[in-house]
Amino acid sequence: MPGAQTVQPQYHYSAPAPGAQGTVTQGMKWGVGIASVLIPLLGFIMGIVYMLDPLAEKKAVGKLWLILACAGMAMYCFFGMVGNMAQRM
Repeated sequence: MPGAQTVQPQYHYSAPAPGAQGTVTQGMKWGVGIASVLIPLLGFIMGIVYMLDPLAEKKAVGKLWLILACAGMAMYCFFGMVGNMAQRM
């Protein structure tokens, strides 16, 4: 149609808050840390994922979760051996 105007849609994108992508909350740090000891596989997976992130804060948290997962695995092995030795007595 002659003289008709075409209306173009306007898109509005909101950017994330500055620094929001690189932060790990204390609650997440503690929650996954405790879960890493109780469920070491979770700690290994989350630790590796966060260790691969380029941000230093996430790498540090990933390293912590990997260490806690290893400690949890060692704890399970230790208590398993103690329980086995107790049954033999």
